[in-house]
Amino acid sequence: MTFVDWTGLLSVAEIMEKVVLGKGARKGDRERLRKGLEELERTCTGKEILDGLTDENFKSITLVRGGGSWGSYGTHEVQIDMNLNEVTLYAGPDNKPKLMGLKESAGYSTEKAVALSAGHEFGHLLGVGDFVYRVYEPDIKLPRMRNVMKHDNPLRRELGLPTARIAYGKSFKCEASGMSDTDVIRYIRRQ
Repeated sequence: MTFVDWTGLLSVAEIMEKVVLGKGARKGDRERLRKGLEELERTCTGKEILDGLTDENFKSITLVRGGGSWGSYGTHEVQIDMNLNEVTLYAGPDNKPKLMGLKESAGYSTEKAVALSAGHEFGHLLGVGDFVYRVYEPDIKLPRMRNVMKHDNPLRRELGLPTARIAYGKSFKCEASGMSDTDVIRYIRRQ
């Protein structure tokens, strides 16, 4: 039996107290974030992510316009780009790779796009990375998409979105695995 200390967990209201408006952020971005976090909290994966946040592993969340989104396990900080226009590869309903922006992949729902972005970045605070570094070539990052597989795609399913994220960034190479794009997409959808 595992004991869980529920007293250290943060509510959406407590997370909102840690919000800082950064470069280019607009007054309404704080409310968009709150609605996105409430959307995140309604999913099982989102609840699991939010339940992992404590005052020890989460110090602040900065809202910006431009500059991208990131989450740092080392500094316990998150930045969310409220433009929600990060472009990456997704598997569409037809199982074909498609380059889309975050908001398009979320069915143009701001709340769902914010939920996906925050859920992904909070996953990094919980220690789940997306890249593996080679010991003998420390400057080369290999995408392994652990956070994408553990958090992003389950969130997408729970939010009722037909797309699965299949790449970290704008390119995806299946040649290394010897699998076709369609085979890789089928594999990712089963995860």
